[in-house]
Amino acid sequence: MNKILIADHHYVTVKGITSILKCINPDIAVEHVIDKESLLEKITYNQYDLLILEIKIFSNIFAPIIRELKGLNPDLKIMVFTESNEDLIIPYLCGGAQAYLYKSATKEQLREALQSIFSMGFYYQQELFHDLIHKMKGGNMHPYTSLERLSEREREVFYYLVEGNGMLEIANLLQIHQSTASIYKKHIFEKLQINSLAELINFHNKHKVYMSHGNEFE
Repeated sequence: MNKILIADHHYVTVKGITSILKCINPDIAVEHVIDKESLLEKITYNQYDLLILEIKIFSNIFAPIIRELKGLNPDLKIMVFTESNEDLIIPYLCGGAQAYLYKSATKEQLREALQSIFSMGFYYQQELFHDLIHKMKGGNMHPYTSLERLSEREREVFYYLVEGNGMLEIANLLQIHQSTASIYKKHIFEKLQINSLAELINFHNKHKVYMSHGNEFE
């Protein structure tokens, strides 16, 4: 791999990753973007071997980000390197990412991840899968509890509700009428067979690993 793009708004993170990459291979060319617009432009007009992605540069980390990027460059390898504490490893890996690593990882773990991608084309952190297996054994997740039955707009309303926004706030955020937002909320409750906001939040906390934004897991 000779050309790598880092998408992250934290300067220190970018410098640290670049330093590790140069230690692995001094000839690696590293570029950097800090927002979604710059990222999409770079991916559209340039070829990269690897994208190291902080998903928080997107306004909605639950959106089908990987699918969008893969659509622009199907051969692009993507390593999610994030500070987000959402349980998104399965949706992102199933969506096409080759690696998923939290920023709490040590320098050695990051180096191991990068070397694994360079040599094998992927990296799966053992600790994350250990946690996943324990959650599955505890009955906290089931693939059929995804949000696939909701429309794209309903999923947006869903997440804003979970974040604690009221109907007026959601209407303003989505630039729709408050009555329209209320209709979306009603449809969400009906489709998920829940009766209250408390149940909605419980649904999110229990099944969020399998939430998706399309016909496939992201």
